[in-house]
This record gives sequence, structure tokens and C-alpha cells, in this order.
Amino acid sequence: MLMKGLGCVVILLGLVSFTNFADAGYKLQKSGQELTELRSQGGNTVAEAYYQEVGRSQIGQGSAAYGMAMLTFMISIGWGGSMIATKKESKL
Repeated sequence: MLMKGLGCVVILLGLVSFTNFADAGYKLQKSGQELTELRSQGGNTVAEAYYQEVGRSQIGQGSAAYGMAMLTFMISIGWGGSMIATKKESKL
């Protein structure tokens, strides 16, 4: 019974991690998109080019955060699922 409970906790924590990473990825990609769309009135400036590159970097970091969200969720599903499906109880 203890292993099944721990398995449920692992899956729940994986879901919480997934939502946190996914939220971070969304915010990074959104702010990165806004930075890449900045345009100055007078034409290309060094600051404009800098912010566009920072924006592209944030979009990449957002994609990495989405990847981490999926990775942590899949690991927690596998680990928690194996704890739930176990037949033998361990002595903790």
C-alpha cells in the first residue's frame, strides 16, 4: 500500500513540475517573441539587433523548458507507474 501511495505522489509531483516548466516555457517564448518584434523608428540600431537576438535566445530557452516539462512528466509517469504496479511491498 505504501508503494502505491508513493507512486501516486511521484506522479503528482511530476504533474506539478510539468505545469511549472510549461508555464516557464510559455512565458519565455512569449517575451522572446515580443523582443524579436521590436523595431525602432529610425531603422536598425545596435540595441534593436541586441534585443532581437536576446528574443531569439529566449524562444530557444522556452523550447528547452517545454522539453524539460515533457521529460520530467514522462519520468514521473514511468517511475510512479512502476511503483503502483509493483506486486511486492518493500520494507521501508
